[in-house]
Amino acid sequence: MTEFHEEVRVRFAPSPTGHLHVGGARTALFNYLFAKSHNGKFLLRIEDTDKERSEEGFASEINQSLRWLGFNWDEEPIYQSERTEMYLSNAAQLISTNDAYHCFCEPSELDEKRKEAQRNKKQYKYDQKCRGIDKVEIENRLKDSDRFAIRFATPNEGISVVHDLVYGEVKFENNEIDDFIIVRSDGTPTYQLAVVTDDKHMAISHVIRGDDHLSNTPKQQLIFSALGVKPPLYAHLPLIMGPDGKRLSKRHGATSVAEFQNEGLLPEAFLNHLALLGWSPKDDTEFMNIDELIRRFKIEHVSKRSAIFDYKKLIWLNGKHLSSKSAEDLIPIVSAEWGLPADSQIDKIYLKKVLELVKERAKTRKELLNFGKYFFEDPDSYDDKGRNKYWNDTEVNSNVQKLLQDLEESDSFTEEKIEEVLRSTAETLGIKAAELIHPVRLALTGFSISPSLFEIMELLGKETSTRRLKFALERLP
Repeated sequence: MTEFHEEVRVRFAPSPTGHLHVGGARTALFNYLFAKSHNGKFLLRIEDTDKERSEEGFASEINQSLRWLGFNWDEEPIYQSERTEMYLSNAAQLISTNDAYHCFCEPSELDEKRKEAQRNKKQYKYDQKCRGIDKVEIENRLKDSDRFAIRFATPNEGISVVHDLVYGEVKFENNEIDDFIIVRSDGTPTYQLAVVTDDKHMAISHVIRGDDHLSNTPKQQLIFSALGVKPPLYAHLPLIMGPDGKRLSKRHGATSVAEFQNEGLLPEAFLNHLALLGWSPKDDTEFMNIDELIRRFKIEHVSKRSAIFDYKKLIWLNGKHLSSKSAEDLIPIVSAEWGLPADSQIDKIYLKKVLELVKERAKTRKELLNFGKYFFEDPDSYDDKGRNKYWNDTEVNSNVQKLLQDLEESDSFTEEKIEEVLRSTAETLGIKAAELIHPVRLALTGFSISPSLFEIMELLGKETSTRRLKFALERLP
């Protein structure tokens, strides 16, 4: 048998029949981590042989999603639709060695046999009717242009053993494996033949994929063997389930990478959460960047048990990654949407101060934009719960009016001085400081929660702060 060279080479092989979902993204990540942790190659293959369901738009979106996640493939992507001749050449080789054969059975005939098996409550398996046809009859039927498919001649005896890196040794009885079709009657290759041909041609050393493909593995190993090529090593990943224990789907919320990107999540946080779906660093560490994930990833630490997608943990991790970034790193994320000139150093200094103040409370990019928006434009509405709780009668207006007067008379507008004035005003009014803090926060930000009010006011400045207080006095309660 032909041996693979020693380099680790893995591939992510999505079908462009839909969006890139959580399961596919997790598969891509585990392949990427495995390759990079072994100084190997991460390759991309688009499996677009299903002409009816494949769409160019989906292929482009998958590429964009992978780029957003930070995956860079080490060689040019391969598109299966461009490699039909190679697949048919391998099919011809298998026929020449009697490892595959022409099947002239009509689809209607096969459908009737399937229905009969169902009526008898038996699992359908092709009866190998065409497996014994002699060469003369085959040549005559080919001359007559009879339609045919090509089937693989699965051994009728023996056991196929898959030495899986996650599930261990998995055995399959060969007599329970169908003589599966490798070329359809329209001349197009099937998944099993195309995958093996490409893995052979790309010198793939390890195949890491979802465990729903485990039943395909003995078939592919048999094709590899028939072609005289050592198969790659396999690792099958557990399914990803929703919080209700059922397979993750749209009913659980967002499932595509594009949706999570649009929700304002950071790619590093999304990857962090994906890594913890079925894999563990074997300690309590949860917050990890991509470099640490590469350093710590071991395929033998992948669990056999299904993983639970925890949206709350994802948001928590996103907040952790967001707060760990410097203000400088966050500027490209927010400056355009806050309408700030990129070349203004004054704006940049102010922007950094704003980001340092709000990033600790924001858990998503959208929250970061919303919580920071009031530093650049006056709020045009107020949080309903905050209005009902903190500014619910005209007595609040009187208290805020007194504070406004005291602030305007103050000769300084530093954080310390603002706090001093507010607490002094509250004492004069005979109320708690919180009875001023909460309505003032609402007036200045539009929210009932925020970073330190006094820091906000110093950053906004005296003119903006007093203007917003006057505006709120006119509109509230």
